[in-house]
Amino acid sequence: MYKSRLIYLSIVVAAFIFSQALYESVSYMTLIIVLILPFISVFLALLSFPLLKVFISTANKSIFRYSDFTVKIKLNNYSPFICPSFKINCTMPDDTGADVEKVSFMVNMSAGSGGSLKYSRFFANRGKYVVSVDSIEFFDFLKLLKFTKKVSKSIIMTVKPCDLELQLPVTSELQRQENSMIVGTTPVNSGGDMFAVRDYIFGDSMKNVHWKLSAKSEDIVVKTFAENIYDQAIVIADMSCYYDDKFLGRSMTDCVIEATLSAINDYNKSSVRFSLIYNVGKNENIYCPIVSPSDLIIAQNSIMMTPMVENSSVTDLLQNVDINIISGCEVCLITSFGSDDMIKKVKAMFIDIKSRLKVIRITELDTPEADGVLSYSKEYIEKLCRSKANEAL
Repeated sequence: MYKSRLIYLSIVVAAFIFSQALYESVSYMTLIIVLILPFISVFLALLSFPLLKVFISTANKSIFRYSDFTVKIKLNNYSPFICPSFKINCTMPDDTGADVEKVSFMVNMSAGSGGSLKYSRFFANRGKYVVSVDSIEFFDFLKLLKFTKKVSKSIIMTVKPCDLELQLPVTSELQRQENSMIVGTTPVNSGGDMFAVRDYIFGDSMKNVHWKLSAKSEDIVVKTFAENIYDQAIVIADMSCYYDDKFLGRSMTDCVIEATLSAINDYNKSSVRFSLIYNVGKNENIYCPIVSPSDLIIAQNSIMMTPMVENSSVTDLLQNVDINIISGCEVCLITSFGSDDMIKKVKAMFIDIKSRLKVIRITELDTPEADGVLSYSKEYIEKLCRSKANEAL
């Protein structure tokens, strides 16, 4: 810009010298032309503001952790009265999502044409991130002044936890309870307390028919018993933060969610009836019973983007769990707490309810299995996420 001003000043001086030499006086016409030219340049640049159009897009707004994505920024220039060189200023989160950074790109294009650029990156943590174009900088055709056009164009990226297969130690199997039989693919019990009624399925025992209701409804209705509704397994995901470093806490929580998704997929494959419990506050838990494929999808979607919970712990989570729900079940607890004393407290809470407790702990560093606690390091899970992202390329 300073070079352009010096060139223009040299032209003014040369015009005065030439006019003096040719006409032995300063030509007013020359003076007017030379002095008015920068005003014309600036005026045309101001008129060019609405002739600059910016667009931002991406092929996929929903991605997994560590998956590369590309942001495409397109600039259309419909003005022939400005310098065909542009600086595009953007705001983007950094790879961790903990902070934002300013990014600038240079684009050169002639009038009436369009230019575009592509910027590739990934995000390490779950969340919703805004990628935006903030402004465009350009010069008038004499390159005397710099102009900045404010732009409000953005896209929201949703970063989800990875779908991993950790092969967790899920041992609960579909069990036929006392006085039970299989009708089609449905386990049906004829003992225990009556719980509800349902429509007749071919193969049902006639002794389970509710004759009075069947007579009123004109359809055969059979009784169901309490034994049929008990869970055989409970997956409990601890969303609590145990680290002062919020970025580390978010990363550990992401790993907890990925381990939880792997666990519920494993239980689903084993065809057992199970439920998911996770905390969303110090005294607030979410309970998701899973008895059908649609229930599984609902449970997966509900925990997938749940934020970590501050000022809470696994003991708060377990104290808010109904003991009747987990009594006699296989309980798979997935957490990122690191205290051995806390593990002892958790195990003590399960002694009186006759549940089989499995603890899966997410740790910062590799930790050997001890006292029935299986540990996965954050580094190991994130390595799996990167490998899965590379496979998708």
